[in-house]
Amino acid sequence: MPLYEYECSKCRHRVEKIESFSGPHLRKCPKCGGKVEQLTSAPAIQFKGSGWYVTDYGRKTSGGDSAKDAATAEISRAQVWQWIKTGSPMENGQIVTSELCRTISVEAVAKARALRPVAQPDRYEDAAALFLQLIEAPQCPEFLTLPAYAMLER
Repeated sequence: MPLYEYECSKCRHRVEKIESFSGPHLRKCPKCGGKVEQLTSAPAIQFKGSGWYVTDYGRKTSGGDSAKDAATAEISRAQVWQWIKTGSPMENGQIVTSELCRTISVEAVAKARALRPVAQPDRYEDAAALFLQLIEAPQCPEFLTLPAYAMLER
């Protein structure tokens, strides 16, 4: 389920709440009872698996919390899917669209590729394509992992 952020129009109190796509959504401020507005913020986009600079080459210590990373990826792509479907504006007023996500994806792949050792193979385009496939789907896929497994088998 996606994480929503709300701000009270009366007292400016901000609150985050995990809610389903279909609601019910927060309407009143838990602090003062005023009307709240849903905020839109930039999601975190993470490339998962081996072969990435941050997971294999740039990490100073071993370990990590793969369950937490997977949950973050699930929430992020589900949130982006919803923003595209509802035409949500970001804090700067720009509407979240598939085209905007494609542009950001190209920039993220270029940045990630610039950070990795030159001779190392990568699957940046595969990860970006999977992300775009999921956020552009007519229905929000329940799990990121199912289409990811199919992609890995190719």
